[in-house]
Amino acid sequence: MAVRRYELDFLRMIAILCVIAVHFVSSFFTYAHIDKAQLGGAFSYAFIYSIGELGVPLFVMLSGFLMLDRNYDATYVKKFFRFNFVPLVVAYEIWIFAYYFLVNFDIVSSSHVQFRSVAAAAFFMGDTQNFLWYLVMIIGLYLGLPIVARILPALHTQLRFYGTVLLVVLVFFATVVPSASYMGAYFGSNLSIFSVINLNIFSTHVWGGSVWMLYFVVGYALKKGVVHKISSLWLLAIFALSLAGDIATKTFDLLHQGSVHVRYDFIFVVCASIALFELITRVSFVNRLQREKNFLTSISVASFGIYVTHLVAREGIIKIMEHIPVDVVSTNGVFLSVLYVFLVGLCLLLSWLFVKVL
Repeated sequence: MAVRRYELDFLRMIAILCVIAVHFVSSFFTYAHIDKAQLGGAFSYAFIYSIGELGVPLFVMLSGFLMLDRNYDATYVKKFFRFNFVPLVVAYEIWIFAYYFLVNFDIVSSSHVQFRSVAAAAFFMGDTQNFLWYLVMIIGLYLGLPIVARILPALHTQLRFYGTVLLVVLVFFATVVPSASYMGAYFGSNLSIFSVINLNIFSTHVWGGSVWMLYFVVGYALKKGVVHKISSLWLLAIFALSLAGDIATKTFDLLHQGSVHVRYDFIFVVCASIALFELITRVSFVNRLQREKNFLTSISVASFGIYVTHLVAREGIIKIMEHIPVDVVSTNGVFLSVLYVFLVGLCLLLSWLFVKVL
């Protein structure tokens, strides 16, 4: 019987809290009376946004960590499709239409969408126009998962040269080219460059392109101990410096452009995510906890439910707050902290209710 690794539950909890944070700050920051056009406000916003941006990469690396070293023979492939792939597709189909009704009946605050657009997205022939892009990306990765899982051991042994070439190409197009494009803009370059080659086996039209295959494979590599010789102190330095670089560029964007965008393929985000993942898997105190283990497991098990409900909960809170004067609800950032905790708790409750109902 496999021993449960509670540090992975802890990692999944950190990841979902990050995902909620990045969507939370974009909606509720204005209620804290903090001006993003000023250095202090821009830095605060960029700091929360950069931390939150690490959530999705952590989830994808965790999928690679847990699923890419399995033996995908004929029997297990059928089991994988039955218990992993099909439920994921069913969940996507349910939520793509559920969110359509929530939006078009004004239950959540968002732009109305046409049913034909939703139907196209349901058949993977159009943009989801919402947070469900993540499920589309995972579905694409899962389609190629058995193939990747079977080829990785060979690339590490018999086909080592070819594996090295593929890794270099993957890193180059997944993060080097996009990062060069981002950094070039900061130095006034008008050269438009982008990755033409997509290294995902079943590519999906979502943010990041090849970087999701990079995160996926890195999760597998970390499980195999490729960085086990790097000390935790060095990893902490890599994480801190990478995070600082991302925060600095986002602060610059806010001060000069007034907005920021997700950049999962930015080298700072990639390095910070990988370093944080490895650091969390080295956390040993989690396995020594007693009562807290059940809490971590509950959050971990509910993480998918929290993900698909957190924007619905967020939009519901926004509709309520639209009727409350801003001066009443906040005069400083403390309100944001309280509201964030409330949102997380509400998502947990909704996730639990959905599990009980279904």
